[in-house]
Amino acid sequence: MVFNKLLKEDAGSMAYQRKDALWCPSTTLDHKSPVDFYSQLKKRFNYLETGVFVSTQGINIPEFTAVAKNKSAWAVLNYTDTDKKKIDRDSLHEDTKAFTEGKFLDVEGSIFCYLKGQEDSKQWDTFCDKYKIKILPEFEKVLIELGIKNWIAQSFSNPNLGLPITPPKSFPEKQFFSIYVRSPKKQDAKAVAVEFLYKDGCIYIKNVIRDLKEIESKFRFLRKRKNDSEKLINDQNYLVDESEKLYISCYTDNFYTPTLIGRVGILEDMERGELTIDRTIKDENSSRLLPVVSYYNSEIKPIKRIKNMISLDLKNETFIQYYVPPAQNIVASIQKGFRVYHLIGNRYSTESIPTSELIEHPITALHFSTLTQDVLKIGENSQLSLLQKVAKVLIEN
Repeated sequence: MVFNKLLKEDAGSMAYQRKDALWCPSTTLDHKSPVDFYSQLKKRFNYLETGVFVSTQGINIPEFTAVAKNKSAWAVLNYTDTDKKKIDRDSLHEDTKAFTEGKFLDVEGSIFCYLKGQEDSKQWDTFCDKYKIKILPEFEKVLIELGIKNWIAQSFSNPNLGLPITPPKSFPEKQFFSIYVRSPKKQDAKAVAVEFLYKDGCIYIKNVIRDLKEIESKFRFLRKRKNDSEKLINDQNYLVDESEKLYISCYTDNFYTPTLIGRVGILEDMERGELTIDRTIKDENSSRLLPVVSYYNSEIKPIKRIKNMISLDLKNETFIQYYVPPAQNIVASIQKGFRVYHLIGNRYSTESIPTSELIEHPITALHFSTLTQDVLKIGENSQLSLLQKVAKVLIEN
């Protein structure tokens, strides 16, 4: 895991060094050298070029703090220390003196020394419970991401290493592909096709195709650009069942807000910059029908459960529309549309698959069972299924 200095919101940590030795933030680093450390790592350990997958993950932060109190932003660990919940300094000193050389340090210093020296994970967990120490949610997401990437790396040497899916699905076995295409302007197209096997409650990576020509030949439904029939369209994502000769397109748009499952006048209000959340509005303009029904239902207990609930719209006969509610409350003024996802099914014959049939397909069930945070877009409430994530990581890790 690499901690990157956040330079600009649009560029993140990406930067290159000019001839005058100054460093410039940039979202494009092609043909530029030298570049920042994490970009060097990504170039050096490129799976498509080397065929070797190395588990790496960067996180952009304005500053690094190991331990801080009361939910301090960008600290890895937070602890509670208020008038109502005061940490007992004498007890903390007693518990950490073996790791602080007996010195009387401040709370942050004591916790840091204990973290640095304690090798027993159970003792660490007990210590965290006692002093109410928690990992910041942003870093929890990164650790989950690294766990998935470590499973990917191990699967290349051990294809029998399965990842358990809970709860297990009722269908006994299913083999399928996940395809991801990356084809930015003025750059060569890249693609991977990951062959999965679902069996006995686990998902296995059985094979990976990384040759672009082989992928284009095998999956002829991949879309090409209208003005360049040799160039693949960027950001294509498919789940493919060859045994049934069908494919499911996974699609999203940052600024697409459906009127189907939201209150009337959403798009118009957004254009005028007047879209607000007002829970006192009733009837057809009720704020209980926010864009993509993103509101907190007070009947759901505990309230934190709702952030993992999938909101589905199955009214359209040819595609599934869904989203995952944000973890935080929605602010009163909304500047841009919510991220909404679609699953669109087709057979190789180009016949569309009805929504009623698509929602019952085993691949769709696995897709919704493995939704996880997209750490590549950590600033957004962005979700990918494990099936999508594996293919995407092999290109953009």
